[in-house]
Amino acid sequence: GGGAVAVAAPLEIRLASEAWCCSHRFHILDHDMSAPVVVAALGWSSEAANDPITVAMQLRRVAETYDGIVTQARARAQGRGVQGSSPSSAAGGVGGGGGGGVGGGG
Repeated sequence: GGGAVAVAAPLEIRLASEAWCCSHRFHILDHDMSAPVVVAALGWSSEAANDPITVAMQLRRVAETYDGIVTQARARAQGRGVQGSSPSSAAGGVGGGGGGGVGGGG
């Protein structure tokens, strides 16, 4: 059996290299696309992904994810009876968005 394949309109897709700034709002293409003519024709320029609203939405999602990680870390620490644990060391990192891959197991 194969994995599910997502299909989305070109205007709802961005390249994997731009996932850091737009994965919450857009689907991410999980194939390498290096043909500049195709990238331009489909509207996948960096300028489109880096508009202020998209970046603001992505930063908000990162902050929400971080808050969730800190909350979970504090709950685990309290469950073990650990006092004064540092949320940043317990968290282990910050997750990103979740647009899902397009063309693969998404």
